[in-house]
Amino acid sequence: MGYLRVFDGRIDVDQPSSLGIESRSLRLSMVRVGSLVNYRWPVHRALAAGLGLELGFLLGTAGGGDMPFGPEMGPDFFLDIPLGSGAMRPYLTLSLGFRAGAMERRVDLPDHSFASEWWYYFMPVLRIGLGVGR
Repeated sequence: MGYLRVFDGRIDVDQPSSLGIESRSLRLSMVRVGSLVNYRWPVHRALAAGLGLELGFLLGTAGGGDMPFGPEMGPDFFLDIPLGSGAMRPYLTLSLGFRAGAMERRVDLPDHSFASEWWYYFMPVLRIGLGVGR
């Protein structure tokens, strides 16, 4: 299954880099294009567990004409709890996983034409969702 996700936020960069860029805060808007695959198996009667893997590519704008980009991946473990009965029923999904990725950002410096900086990140993810399925 493929998806497109858009998000917006602020990043505080509080570690000065070796390029002489001081601590700063920037507005970051990102688009994530990716794919999600998963496998489910029954655990107890209608209860189901599963493993999933997301792979994506991030593309964004951070102001000043620069466009950060990079890959992202995230494995998940999830548990589906049925909320009804029948062939098609609603269920509650509890998901625990993490996201890891990297972004390259080009910075226009006064003394240089361009410089690149890489941001690496790792974040735990806990999600609760509702779905309908068999």
